[in-house]
Amino acid sequence: METEILEESSEHQTSSMMEAIKWWEKRRVWFNVAVGLSGLISILFLFPMFNLYDILGIIFYGIAANVFYSFGFVLEALNLHYLNGRIEMSKYRMALFLIGTLFSCLVTFVGGIVYYSLATSPF
Repeated sequence: METEILEESSEHQTSSMMEAIKWWEKRRVWFNVAVGLSGLISILFLFPMFNLYDILGIIFYGIAANVFYSFGFVLEALNLHYLNGRIEMSKYRMALFLIGTLFSCLVTFVGGIVYYSLATSPF
Protein backbone atom coordinates (compact mmCIF):
# COMPACT_ATOMS: atom_id res chain seq x y z
CA MET A 1 0.00 0.00 0.00
CA GLU A 2 2.71 2.50 0.99
CA THR A 3 4.79 1.63 -2.05
CA GLU A 4 1.85 2.32 -4.36
CA ILE A 5 1.36 5.75 -2.80
CA LEU A 6 5.08 6.49 -3.10
CA GLU A 7 5.14 5.32 -6.72
CA GLU A 8 2.13 7.49 -7.60
CA SER A 9 3.68 10.48 -5.86
CA SER A 10 7.00 9.86 -7.58
CA GLU A 11 5.33 9.56 -11.00
CA HIS A 12 3.41 12.79 -10.40
CA GLN A 13 6.60 14.60 -9.35
CA THR A 14 8.45 13.27 -12.41
CA SER A 15 5.72 14.40 -14.81
CA SER A 16 5.50 17.79 -13.08
CA MET A 17 9.28 18.19 -13.32
CA MET A 18 9.24 17.32 -17.02
CA GLU A 19 6.42 19.80 -17.64
CA ALA A 20 8.34 22.53 -15.81
CA ILE A 21 11.54 21.80 -17.74
CA LYS A 22 9.68 21.93 -21.07
CA TRP A 23 7.94 25.18 -20.12
CA TRP A 24 11.14 26.96 -19.12
CA GLU A 25 13.23 25.60 -21.99
CA LYS A 26 10.68 26.68 -24.61
CA ARG A 27 11.14 30.25 -23.43
CA ARG A 28 14.93 30.25 -23.05
CA VAL A 29 15.43 31.39 -26.65
CA TRP A 30 13.16 34.42 -26.11
CA PHE A 31 15.05 35.24 -22.91
CA ASN A 32 18.38 35.08 -24.75
CA VAL A 33 17.08 37.21 -27.62
CA ALA A 34 15.74 39.87 -25.23
CA VAL A 35 18.90 39.99 -23.10
CA GLY A 36 21.14 39.90 -26.18
CA LEU A 37 19.27 42.76 -27.84
CA SER A 38 19.44 44.89 -24.69
CA GLY A 39 23.19 44.30 -24.55
CA LEU A 40 23.57 45.08 -28.25
CA ILE A 41 21.60 48.29 -27.89
CA SER A 42 23.79 49.43 -24.99
CA ILE A 43 26.91 48.67 -27.04
CA LEU A 44 25.56 50.51 -30.10
CA PHE A 45 25.12 53.66 -28.03
CA LEU A 46 28.86 53.81 -27.51
CA PHE A 47 30.35 52.07 -30.56
CA PRO A 48 33.23 50.61 -28.56
CA MET A 49 36.31 48.98 -29.94
CA PHE A 50 36.26 45.36 -28.88
CA ASN A 51 39.23 43.45 -27.69
CA LEU A 52 39.55 39.78 -26.77
CA TYR A 53 38.69 40.43 -23.10
CA ASP A 54 35.46 42.18 -24.06
CA ILE A 55 34.38 39.26 -26.24
CA LEU A 56 35.26 36.77 -23.50
CA GLY A 57 33.33 38.92 -21.01
CA ILE A 58 30.27 38.93 -23.26
CA ILE A 59 30.42 35.14 -23.60
CA PHE A 60 30.84 34.72 -19.83
CA TYR A 61 27.95 37.12 -19.20
CA GLY A 62 25.71 35.13 -21.56
CA ILE A 63 26.54 31.91 -19.73
CA ALA A 64 25.92 33.55 -16.34
CA ALA A 65 22.58 34.97 -17.53
CA ASN A 66 21.49 31.49 -18.58
CA VAL A 67 22.53 30.03 -15.24
CA PHE A 68 20.36 32.63 -13.49
CA TYR A 69 17.54 31.90 -15.94
CA SER A 70 17.63 28.28 -14.76
CA PHE A 71 16.65 29.39 -11.26
CA GLY A 72 13.04 29.55 -12.45
CA PHE A 73 13.09 25.81 -12.93
CA VAL A 74 15.12 25.32 -9.74
CA LEU A 75 12.36 27.05 -7.74
CA GLU A 76 9.84 24.62 -9.18
CA ALA A 77 12.07 21.63 -8.46
CA LEU A 78 12.57 22.74 -4.85
CA ASN A 79 8.83 23.21 -4.47
CA LEU A 80 8.15 19.71 -5.81
CA HIS A 81 10.83 18.07 -3.73
CA TYR A 82 10.59 19.82 -0.38
CA LEU A 83 7.00 21.07 -0.37
CA ASN A 84 5.50 18.23 -2.43
CA GLY A 85 4.17 20.81 -4.89
CA ARG A 86 2.05 22.66 -2.33
CA ILE A 87 2.67 25.93 -4.15
CA GLU A 88 1.14 25.74 -7.60
CA MET A 89 4.13 27.23 -9.43
CA SER A 90 2.52 26.95 -12.85
CA LYS A 91 0.32 29.93 -11.87
CA TYR A 92 3.41 32.07 -11.32
CA ARG A 93 5.62 30.91 -14.21
CA MET A 94 4.76 33.67 -16.65
CA ALA A 95 5.10 36.38 -14.01
CA LEU A 96 8.48 34.98 -12.91
CA PHE A 97 9.58 34.73 -16.53
CA LEU A 98 8.56 38.31 -17.39
CA ILE A 99 9.98 39.87 -14.21
CA GLY A 100 13.23 37.91 -14.52
CA THR A 101 13.61 38.72 -18.21
CA LEU A 102 12.90 42.43 -17.73
CA PHE A 103 15.30 42.60 -14.79
CA SER A 104 18.00 40.79 -16.79
CA CYS A 105 17.51 43.16 -19.73
CA LEU A 106 17.78 46.18 -17.43
CA VAL A 107 20.95 44.86 -15.77
CA THR A 108 22.44 44.04 -19.17
CA PHE A 109 21.63 47.44 -20.68
CA VAL A 110 22.80 49.49 -17.69
CA GLY A 111 25.81 47.22 -17.16
CA GLY A 112 26.88 47.65 -20.78
CA ILE A 113 26.58 51.44 -20.60
CA VAL A 114 28.47 51.65 -17.29
CA TYR A 115 31.20 49.22 -18.37
CA TYR A 116 31.97 50.98 -21.62
CA SER A 117 31.65 54.43 -20.04
CA LEU A 118 34.27 53.46 -17.47
CA ALA A 119 36.44 51.72 -20.06
CA THR A 120 36.55 54.79 -22.29
CA SER A 121 36.77 57.41 -19.56
CA PRO A 122 40.02 59.38 -19.38
CA PHE A 123 40.43 58.77 -15.65
